[in-house]
Amino acid sequence: MKLIYNLRLIMILCMCSTQSKAQQYGLFKEVQGRITPKSIISTPANIFFAQNMMYSHTITAYDTNGTLLKTISDSMSFVKGMDNIYGAPVEADYTRDGKFIWVSNYQMYGDEYMNPGGDGCSMSKTYDESFIYKIDVKTLKKVGYAKVGSVPKYIAVSPNNELVLVSNWCSGSVTIIDNESHFERCEITVGRFPRGIAINKTSDTAYVAVMGSDYISVLDLKKMLVLDSIFVGRGPRHLCLDNKSNLLYCTINNEGKICKINLASKDVEKKYVGRLPRSMVLDTVQQILHIVCYGENKLVALDQNLQLIQEHNTNHHPIGVTYDHKNNRVWVACYSGSIQLFDWKIKIGGEPQEKIVGESYPVSAVLKRFNIVIGSFGVQENAERLVQNSHALGYESRYFKRSNNMYTVVCANFDDLEIAIQALYKVQEDYPSAWLLKQ
Repeated sequence: MKLIYNLRLIMILCMCSTQSKAQQYGLFKEVQGRITPKSIISTPANIFFAQNMMYSHTITAYDTNGTLLKTISDSMSFVKGMDNIYGAPVEADYTRDGKFIWVSNYQMYGDEYMNPGGDGCSMSKTYDESFIYKIDVKTLKKVGYAKVGSVPKYIAVSPNNELVLVSNWCSGSVTIIDNESHFERCEITVGRFPRGIAINKTSDTAYVAVMGSDYISVLDLKKMLVLDSIFVGRGPRHLCLDNKSNLLYCTINNEGKICKINLASKDVEKKYVGRLPRSMVLDTVQQILHIVCYGENKLVALDQNLQLIQEHNTNHHPIGVTYDHKNNRVWVACYSGSIQLFDWKIKIGGEPQEKIVGESYPVSAVLKRFNIVIGSFGVQENAERLVQNSHALGYESRYFKRSNNMYTVVCANFDDLEIAIQALYKVQEDYPSAWLLKQ
């Protein structure tokens, strides 16, 4: 059975200038201040955290509109005897209950830290080790820490909330921390300059982008060992895993490309997007990748088939990105000192609203805001034929005669935009030209 929705009759539709959907970025707000954000993450509580490295020595927390809630120091003073030790916050991830975030520190600063690693280090465990912080999302205070390897970069919490994985750039390893006890369970060597991490929904397999190589390491989290390697190209950096489709996406920094890996077949598909693609975020509802290109100061949207949807200019050196599902908004962290919030929306034509004509359709029946249209005709019989064909596929379609004598066929409608977009993509599997009208 195909997608079926109970359709409330639509009496008022906005006239659109085109019968095709389009999507676009629109700048909502720009956040500035004493920040140098290397990354930005969203949490289930819709609090957003920017990690500002050693150039600001802070983590900044914002509400959903980009208003600063708190500036959190990277000091270790919350630990007895570590008052004069500081970090350099680089990346973060939230626990799956939404109560905490873990933050990695690129380097530590203090009297006992005399041999720091850096981006140009060799693969060695002789450099200073570092720490990750645990921050309470409600109080915005640091409540715990764990010791990891040298120059930790990416950090990922497993879906079952048991493990915290940290990629150690100079150590060439991944440290696996127990989320509850904060103790190290294991350290696995993966190769030169590991960075991005993605963990599958069953929390038994992790993927690690080894940026100093041309492969992604596959880790068995039950046996705590390297299981396999997937060769993707020079400089794999960031990973996004779509568990529903069993697809793994990776930015290939040195090649300026995005790759899509079918984890069942191990087939790799690539697309050039721009110089130095760094971080990305996958909107699993709309199946859209939002990617920042550090070398070209732009934000790029691709669909699941790696087809370009849109590009938009950003401030200098965009490097981090996250997605606000509640507001359909993309947050971009620019290393030069700003955070940009872009609305991601369906573009709908701006002609005046008009009433639908037809004695059997009273205006009082209008209850929905977003309506999926699969056809519009000047001949009534064509609309009737499409309605009948769509019923055979399981859609509860109806057609409406408009005042311009066009018969519009609607197969589903919704009050919620996010649900409407999700349904639109499914409808387009049967009707590729389906589009969205807003009441």
